[in-house]
Amino acid sequence: MNWFARKKKRYFAIAGDATGALLAEISKGPQKQPVISALASAEGVAVIDKTCVHRLLSQVPETLQGQVSLALPLSYFATRNITLPIMPKEAIGLALPYHLAKAIDQPLRDVVYDWQTTQRQKNQQIITAYVFSRSTFEMLRQELAKKQLELTWFESDVSAACALLDRQNRLRDGEAALCLSIWANGISIGVHEDRVLTVVRAVSLKQPGTPYTETITRDELATAATAPQKPPPPDQGYIDDREAEAILLNFDILKQTEKTGGRQSLNLAASPALTMEKLPEHPPGPTAEASPVAWSDYLNQINLEIIRTRDYYASVVKGAPIRQVFVGGAGDFLAELQEIARISIEMNLEPLLRDEILPDKCPPSYGAICLGTGARW
Repeated sequence: MNWFARKKKRYFAIAGDATGALLAEISKGPQKQPVISALASAEGVAVIDKTCVHRLLSQVPETLQGQVSLALPLSYFATRNITLPIMPKEAIGLALPYHLAKAIDQPLRDVVYDWQTTQRQKNQQIITAYVFSRSTFEMLRQELAKKQLELTWFESDVSAACALLDRQNRLRDGEAALCLSIWANGISIGVHEDRVLTVVRAVSLKQPGTPYTETITRDELATAATAPQKPPPPDQGYIDDREAEAILLNFDILKQTEKTGGRQSLNLAASPALTMEKLPEHPPGPTAEASPVAWSDYLNQINLEIIRTRDYYASVVKGAPIRQVFVGGAGDFLAELQEIARISIEMNLEPLLRDEILPDKCPPSYGAICLGTGARW
């Protein structure tokens, strides 16, 4: 027996939304691709609720002891764009707190944030900051520490999804890819180009209250895909700057040049103590009382958000053409959503999970995000 052999380090991932969560262990498979083993799940409670964390950890009797990565829907973060002169990274870190304090509605001491440079121009650069409640973050970290789990990565669902796509070499150089993560109460949208999430959107869109069935005919979908549509009210979602959503709702006023950005992750292990800002205890997200819509309308609305984001990216951001669209969380209605997109925008929607085999009792929407955030190791 080798008494000096080091214990193998274990890696874990948590993904969830307003309706539940999954705790999984991540290991390396062939070609170093992440492999998932579901350990615990919770239903009927939000992932950022202490009750949810207790349910997950109570299902695992032993001390886990390892590093954990946590990925949440984009709606749990507040994003802000800050324009700064060209300066070194260290100088950005010093200047950002002052500018960010003026852009949010809470004191810096009440939030944690991370940032990323998402656009560079001749004399200025655009910094995208991701802001999260400090009290909620500390609660999550302390509860995980009870199982000797060190929270080392903390990111949005679209960031985790893009990490999975990148690990699988599915993102093409010189092109932009749109990644869509669908949840029961909303959708997260991110545009990935040059290894950066350059545009992110959190859209409040509640799924219909009735179970999905395949009774929607192809003819009905074709009619819905080509029918004129009313844009949702201005608070239906946003591209992090509040003014940007107005642009998305009416492309006749596409004269602004403000660019939006996206985040990669909060690397807590490598970063110094995070600076705080102000954000609600539970960041603004979709409401439970949103009126249900028919499945055909719901799927058509998702397609409309894809079109809006694509057109915004082409007209305002002037980024590379979006030639790939990846969808996670669609489940049984993926085929119908693909048909709508094929008819209306002549694009093929690719599933986020391709050939991956998930274990039993592992919801695909949670499993895909766990694989993505687990791909960091």
